[in-house]
Amino acid sequence: MIDFQLTPADEKVLSSAHEQAIIGRRYASYYDKHEDEIEPEQFPEAKDLPNPITLAEDGLSGSSGARILHSLVMLEIYWGGIALHRSKWGLGNTVLKTVATPEQFEKWKNHTIAIAITEPGAGSDPANIRTTATFDRETGEWILNGEKIFISQAQSGDAAMVLSRFIAPDGSRGMTT
Repeated sequence: MIDFQLTPADEKVLSSAHEQAIIGRRYASYYDKHEDEIEPEQFPEAKDLPNPITLAEDGLSGSSGARILHSLVMLEIYWGGIALHRSKWGLGNTVLKTVATPEQFEKWKNHTIAIAITEPGAGSDPANIRTTATFDRETGEWILNGEKIFISQAQSGDAAMVLSRFIAPDGSRGMTT
């Protein structure tokens, strides 16, 4: 049976996340009206505040339910709309851990990876995306052709993983990242 009881240290981390989410809501309102502006690398209020994501991930809470605590912290951040602290990891990092070859993982593990899935008419449903990646034999490179309308964590990533359909050198087709 899973014990959902939070320790006092967990509650302190969660309280910090909630306080930061309240501040984040003010910024979210601003950026809703000023979508052309990029969020700063660090918000002024974050300077002296601990990053609750890091606290939850580092297990400083002493909790046996660290994954539950991390999920609760992330819910607070999403409720706030804007995170005061940038996450080192993007959604693409989760995909990388799941599907990358050992060589790919080693090459990209220290990057913050944004993920490009969303397309007009397809939304974020990978089964309906139309972007293609075609291998060009002359250059030895893949050529992307398509349109993405939203890239999760694009403003803070230093790499992007693009979900596409591929056309291999032999003409076979499939899905790739």
